[in-house]
Amino acid sequence: MCYNVTQVPRHGMVYLHDVATRQFGQLDVDKKQVMYVQTDMTTESDSMELLAWLPDTDTVVHGLLLNISVEPLMQMGNFTPIAGMRNKITLDVLDATPLAKLTSSNPVYQV
Repeated sequence: MCYNVTQVPRHGMVYLHDVATRQFGQLDVDKKQVMYVQTDMTTESDSMELLAWLPDTDTVVHGLLLNISVEPLMQMGNFTPIAGMRNKITLDVLDATPLAKLTSSNPVYQV
């Protein structure tokens, strides 16, 4: 099965082998080589429309809607610093544990 993106996502892009694409195959999906990268961080979902076909046949399916849910890799809580005092940033304020696990590294922040 092969796919063409006929309506691109509004809030991100589709990548195959780290290259932006509008075409990929089921084997690429099975090998987890197709990736959606969110570019607009103000939303938690997106969608795209696909056309699917079987190579070397006349079998074509139009209008497949693929809904995308985005899982945040960093959680931000409320933080109200008091001027002139030391204010500790804890995991309740800024937690990037999912990002650290995914990248196998400790995130670094600049204040």
